[in-house]
Amino acid sequence: MRPVPRVFDRLSAFMLAHRWWALLGFVVVSLAIAAGAAQLRVDFSARAYFGAKGDTEKHLADFHRAFGPDDDAIFVLLKTDDTVLDQAGLDRVHQLSEALQRVDGVDDVISLTHTALPTQQDGALAFVPAARDVPADTIARAGFRARLLQNQQITPTILADDGSATVIAATYGKTIDPDDIGAVRPLVQRIDDIVRDVPGASLAGLSVVRARLLGLILGDQIQLVPLSFALMALLLFFLYRRAIGVILPLLAAGIPSVLVMGVMGYRGEPIGVVNQVYFTLLPVIAVSGAIHLISRYYDDANDLGTHDDTLIPQHRTDAVQSALRHVGAAIFFSALTTVVGLFSLHLSDMPVLKSFGLYSGVGVAFAFFTIIILLPILLAATRGRVLDPDKAARESRINLLLGRCADISLGRPKLFIALSGLVLAGCLWLGQSVVLDNTVSELLKPEHPTTQAGRLVDKKLGGIVALEVHLKGPPGSFVQPDVLRALDAMERAAQEEPAVRAVQSPASLVRALNQGVVGEDAIPDERNVVTQLLFLAEGRPEVSRVLTADKSEARLSIRVRDIGGRAFIALRDRLAKRFDEVLAAVPDKDRPTLVFTGTPLSAYVGINALSSDLRNSVSVAFLVIILIISFIFRSPRVGLVAFLPNLLPLAVGYAALAVFDWKLEPGPAVVFVVALGIAVDDTIHLLVRVFEHQSRGEPLKLAIRNAVIRAGRPVIITTVILTAGFLVNVQSSFPTNARVGALGALVIFVALLCDLFVLPPFLLIFGAKREGNSVPKHSLRS
Repeated sequence: MRPVPRVFDRLSAFMLAHRWWALLGFVVVSLAIAAGAAQLRVDFSARAYFGAKGDTEKHLADFHRAFGPDDDAIFVLLKTDDTVLDQAGLDRVHQLSEALQRVDGVDDVISLTHTALPTQQDGALAFVPAARDVPADTIARAGFRARLLQNQQITPTILADDGSATVIAATYGKTIDPDDIGAVRPLVQRIDDIVRDVPGASLAGLSVVRARLLGLILGDQIQLVPLSFALMALLLFFLYRRAIGVILPLLAAGIPSVLVMGVMGYRGEPIGVVNQVYFTLLPVIAVSGAIHLISRYYDDANDLGTHDDTLIPQHRTDAVQSALRHVGAAIFFSALTTVVGLFSLHLSDMPVLKSFGLYSGVGVAFAFFTIIILLPILLAATRGRVLDPDKAARESRINLLLGRCADISLGRPKLFIALSGLVLAGCLWLGQSVVLDNTVSELLKPEHPTTQAGRLVDKKLGGIVALEVHLKGPPGSFVQPDVLRALDAMERAAQEEPAVRAVQSPASLVRALNQGVVGEDAIPDERNVVTQLLFLAEGRPEVSRVLTADKSEARLSIRVRDIGGRAFIALRDRLAKRFDEVLAAVPDKDRPTLVFTGTPLSAYVGINALSSDLRNSVSVAFLVIILIISFIFRSPRVGLVAFLPNLLPLAVGYAALAVFDWKLEPGPAVVFVVALGIAVDDTIHLLVRVFEHQSRGEPLKLAIRNAVIRAGRPVIITTVILTAGFLVNVQSSFPTNARVGALGALVIFVALLCDLFVLPPFLLIFGAKREGNSVPKHSLRS
């Protein structure tokens, strides 16, 4: 590994000899990349967050081709203390429906007063509003109420079964892409402006959740990103007590985030629910390498000067080259292990994790190039003050503390190894109870009005998510009475499930049409009767929602409470079995095929793959990182020694999920891979120092102690900054961000403890002992 430091030595010499050209080149390239940020867009759709690929996504696209979007409704919940089925309640529903119909972007409104039910008038089929005027007669009024509450098309889809609440659905899929949250959010705002002053009215539904989420996250970024940088600046000033010691790390922290935004803009990668944490996460990761370089620069500057002088230009150049020579390789391999950890997310089947791993890894690479190109040039241009006596005294106290930590861990190494093993076992035991799941209702805080409205829709009305069934057969298949009866049986089977709130299909439509014409709630026995009924309703939205024009494709829509991803998939599996049994009775020539689909299903298929994705990503990352460490130090033993101290923080974080009853979802999941790369960074810097001191002839135990003292100071500072950077996210209005912040801070802090109290005993007991004046071949010192 001797050539590696020489590479950085030569690189620094070349850059400093041509510093202005190097600086100009860096600025020009950076500006060219950053220009792509102007093309950035946002995508907070459910499929972007959880979305599965392959057949699941193909089935969803095919379903949307036939029936249009399935998540294009904004629900206005209207609740009362008594009933909405009096005249005053229906007047409110009608007025609100009319107001929503006039909103720019709304295609249609579905409500008690704007939903037509089939009935016979003057011997012909007619469609009349489900409810507009309440009969004055008491008996007629009771019958009116009973008919609505017993109508499967109405209750509980848009009317609570106790009549205390109703939903008005404003659809927009014809004019606005539901996945274009940038366009949906203004529509939600326009509707919110109308609803805000209506007593008992609130918004619910997937579209509203995503729009609210975007607003909260944008607000968080406006507050948290400046707070994160301010906190870093404060900590850096405490460390260096000079402006340049604050400005340079902040440049190293900020530039990579801007460059990543540029790359995302050029590639059309949107900002989403998970990757929006780049702007608070990347800066605190990037600043770590800058601190190690600047700390080493000031150490070497101190060795070159006196306590009162300012370094001459040649000494500044020498200090920069010396710093890069000693820590350049460590910074490179630290960045490499972090990138490996992040890139391992590309093994995931979830697009959100793939893109997070890719672009955050690119961000870390940008941070590395910023540190080794920009920072040396700027450091060489500073006055290069050396350590003053007061600062020397403070660092002496820190050194005493670090030395005491090393003495404690190295004094009883077997005890610390045994304790770490017990902690690992306990964490793995606790981790068995971690739940892998996600629900729409948990994307916002429990007390948020949209969350509360969604829960009421789930409890009393038609639910906010739907499981869609796409059926296909030859043209005319779904006017066959035996096929419609099979669909009717499938509806009844679905309604037996406790989580199912409402079901609609061509079967319930034909039954309603038959009820309106002949007064019989049943599927007609003759095909020509079914054909005539559908002909009378031709062009009605009630028909196009569940049947294609040639009657070869049908939709069975099962509205469900937000029961979470695992329960949703289990429901799909149970219904698939029941539906197969029902269709088996249909003659082969008429039997349709079916697939389960829908945006929620696509999302939950993705989330349910998270467990294996995370296991594969962390396993591959660990293996590659161990190989990298073994390569760096030319010792497989060293790679294995670094294994447990870096596994233990992840195990503690995983156990914390169980302790705090947090679910394993995409946001917290990425913490483990990110934290693995970050934790290994400090391990590498400590190992580099160990072998550097061994190369000077120090015994292993003394080399470890001195390494903890010399490398421990920047390791502690970077840990404090990383922990503070993660903790900033705890203030987020978005629960996932808050959990990411708390979990990341915990894992990083435990990683510091492992570097100080677990890694030294493992090195002492299992590391390669090199006594005397022998210089290890795998030393990183040139």
